[in-house]
Amino acid sequence: MRTVACPVVAVVLTSAFCVASRGAERRSPEIQVLDQLIGRWDITAEGKVLAPQPKTIKATGTADVAWVLENKFQQTNSTFKGNDPQVPSGNMQMTTWDRASRAYRRWTFDSAGGTLQWTGRWDEQAKSFTWHAERGGVRYDQTYRVHSADAHSYEILVRDSGGKVVAELHAKVSRHRG
Repeated sequence: MRTVACPVVAVVLTSAFCVASRGAERRSPEIQVLDQLIGRWDITAEGKVLAPQPKTIKATGTADVAWVLENKFQQTNSTFKGNDPQVPSGNMQMTTWDRASRAYRRWTFDSAGGTLQWTGRWDEQAKSFTWHAERGGVRYDQTYRVHSADAHSYEILVRDSGGKVVAELHAKVSRHRG
């Protein structure tokens, strides 16, 4: 009985030590920058599709942003209603700081089945993120500005493989009240 108890005690103590050590880890300043995005947000967006058929897109929605996976990733779940059937009804994003590449990473999955993998940078002086993604020769550029703790905004430009802007979107993001 004694030989079984020693390994069990060792495993329990080692596990407890590992859990305590993980909880004591300091979060990097880069991860802490993402804290300002936590919460429930109301989004009002308007955009233009310039090609192939010009049209105006309008959408409203909410985004819930929370830390997951031991505060290493930020998960955003958004729902939208728009004036065009091509507006996805929602999306899910995972965002983190990638120490190896010294850049932010974001993966977006939308209800239409679309996916994007973004690379981003934070500009402390401008209080803004710049994000870039590419899929099938189409480039997506987003600037996300933090105006205050309760007011943000973003713009997205979509460029075709020749660099021509084919769509643009402007959104106001405000902390949800109530």
